[in-house]
Amino acid sequence: MARLHNRTLSLENQPGRLAALAKVLADAKVNIGAVLGSTSGAQRSAQLVVDNFAKVKKALRAAQFAYTEGTLERVELPTVALSPTCFLVPRSVVIGSA
Repeated sequence: MARLHNRTLSLENQPGRLAALAKVLADAKVNIGAVLGSTSGAQRSAQLVVDNFAKVKKALRAAQFAYTEGTLERVELPTVALSPTCFLVPRSVVIGSA
């Protein structure tokens, strides 16, 4: 199983905060594999799957973004024939823990 790193960041409810976060990571040459945004009341957050733990940690600290860390497991699934002309082709499943 491939091991991926994820970070959950609290973001202010202001236009441009997600863009600012993306710029910080782009400037640090970090690849963002996936993003999940969520809202709970007035709280906003972005969960990111990234490729380089050390670069992300350094970039987020320098830009003063608060975050929590977690680990994800990625499992590749085989293609399944549902009928002679219909196939289920999942790419992968990601299972996470905070």
